[in-house]
Amino acid sequence: MKSNVKKIKKDKNKIILSIGMIVKNEEKHLEKCLSALKKLLDNVPSELIIVDTGSTDKTKEIALKYTDKVYDFEWINDFAAARNCGLEKAVGEWFMFIDADEYLDENCEEMIQFFTMPEVNQKYNSASIMLYNYTNNPKKAGNQFLAPRVVRRTEDVAFHDAIHEWLPQPNPHGYFSTVFHHYGYSYENQEERNKKADRNTLPLLEEYKKQPEDLRVLAHLCDATSSDKYFKTYDDKHRYYLEYMEQARKRPNEPYAANAFYKTAIFYSRYDQNKKALEVIDEFFEVYPDNKTVINISIYYVRISIFMALNDYKNAYENIKEYLKLYKQYTDGEISALDLRYCVLD
Repeated sequence: MKSNVKKIKKDKNKIILSIGMIVKNEEKHLEKCLSALKKLLDNVPSELIIVDTGSTDKTKEIALKYTDKVYDFEWINDFAAARNCGLEKAVGEWFMFIDADEYLDENCEEMIQFFTMPEVNQKYNSASIMLYNYTNNPKKAGNQFLAPRVVRRTEDVAFHDAIHEWLPQPNPHGYFSTVFHHYGYSYENQEERNKKADRNTLPLLEEYKKQPEDLRVLAHLCDATSSDKYFKTYDDKHRYYLEYMEQARKRPNEPYAANAFYKTAIFYSRYDQNKKALEVIDEFFEVYPDNKTVINISIYYVRISIFMALNDYKNAYENIKEYLKLYKQYTDGEISALDLRYCVLD
């Protein structure tokens, strides 16, 4: 999706890009988020649509500094419904959605060129953006993830699912190397962590009741078990990993299937069940013997961590060599990043 075409012709009467956001009490992040977006908004014929779901702080005041398209939406425990409120008001040829705790990197020329050059963007119907996720270290990303956030707007495009909402991503699908820095998992205290768990876990459990065999729902549910508030014991958490693995074994070639092995291996390693974790990793290589994707890189990362914890430095060293070899192939473009839509890269 990169191009060496330098001159850009813009039709200022046509909105190319609609950027949609939903917010609630985001004064901590919103100013920085919108300030970082300004370069993209200034260089692409665009609009910014912000849907507020009940803020009681200065969120709306900050939003109105950047756009007059700020709308109220009564929260009904449904993220897709709130997103669709903004999407329905969009007029752009393309629609992109982001969150207030995501900051666009200063280097966004690739995105500017994509949206302003029809000879490039006409080749695609959807695209993902690269997220760097930060946790306890605000200067160093813990992992990378491709978030499917961009779609050519048509009458039938709509968000689905009440939690971890998603847009259809029709092919051809591309991805940007442009980075959004995501601080949604960088909690200042336990209260912030619990607040997010309260917001996400209950609607996710409702989705699970409707779709108990859905690999995507199970993947997110396994992530949610990190909250001790809703999943108090080992068994409370373990059951969902077992269910995730069961469904992945039945449908190993579906999106999110390979990710089950990665997540389950990490889960066992956190409880010092290193033998079980290594068995899951061995099974991964049996199921995907010829697989050369980004999930393999993360699998090696987990394996290295386990061998280091066991003081097995010989095996750790051998896996480090494999990790570095695959990582170089990834950075050289020999391994596609598209699987990062279903897993993270450690």
